[in-house]
Amino acid sequence: MKKRGFGLLILLLLLVLPLYVKAENKEEQLSELIIHTSLNNAKIEIFKVASVIEDEYVLNNNFNNYPINCHNITYADDYRSLAYTLEGYIKKDKIKADYESFTNQNGLTNIKSLKKGLYLIMMSASSKDKYNYASEPIIIDLPYKNYEGTYESLTNIYLKSILLDTIGDYYDKEININWLDKGFGNYRPKEVTVELLENGLTKKEIVLSKDNNWHSTIKNLKSNKSYNIVIRDLNYYEISINDDYDQYTIYSTFNKKSIIDRNVLIIPYFNNYIVGYHLVNLNLLRPLRLISEDKSNFIVKG
Repeated sequence: MKKRGFGLLILLLLLVLPLYVKAENKEEQLSELIIHTSLNNAKIEIFKVASVIEDEYVLNNNFNNYPINCHNITYADDYRSLAYTLEGYIKKDKIKADYESFTNQNGLTNIKSLKKGLYLIMMSASSKDKYNYASEPIIIDLPYKNYEGTYESLTNIYLKSILLDTIGDYYDKEININWLDKGFGNYRPKEVTVELLENGLTKKEIVLSKDNNWHSTIKNLKSNKSYNIVIRDLNYYEISINDDYDQYTIYSTFNKKSIIDRNVLIIPYFNNYIVGYHLVNLNLLRPLRLISEDKSNFIVKG
């Protein structure tokens, strides 16, 4: 009888072990990037912005203190805005890339053994035939999911080279804040300070407020320089930045979770639930069921 039980145990292990190994291999799937440009000896920097934990993106340590959100990126414009927003913080805070490489004489470089996650690709300004070029930053999910719904281990990325005017003409650029906070406008700050970076260094500060309708014009920008904007100390909001040639648009989205983190009294309850009572916004003064005891990540149930 004991031998029979032992044999069944061995059989069970033999059936389960391949599934476990298969799951482990799937989880550790690595990707390779081939990056194409029209420039040789161009510096390519790659930053791992977020890892995948339980099928959700979680910002890595270098980025988790910034007012950004990587959960609701669906469309191409979402990726583009996130890339521009991150590029500014990276230049301002001089964050070191996870991977660096230079393109060869054919304008190619490849990076191997990239784990699953969200990556930002940046190309430093480069010269060719006495002209200066830059490139837009790109955000990409790895492994890349193609139109047929299958994941590819090899991904080709094409960076567009943008000619910077070497003459040094000047131009103006509008800057606006759009507040996406219906019902929570009382949480807006009195003013927002925006830092303008020129080639990664702070050039000036622009103060936006209700008095100027959250709008300003930045004058005399040089066409042979690269510019970014960054925002600090904007509590309760997450931001994304659209960077068009003649306008910066800052989308400030109210983060409802930030109210609950700061203003809800948490009381232990039963069945793995806890109860929250809102302490500030009186029209939200009611019991809330919270499905996680992690106050930084709980989800509100009506």
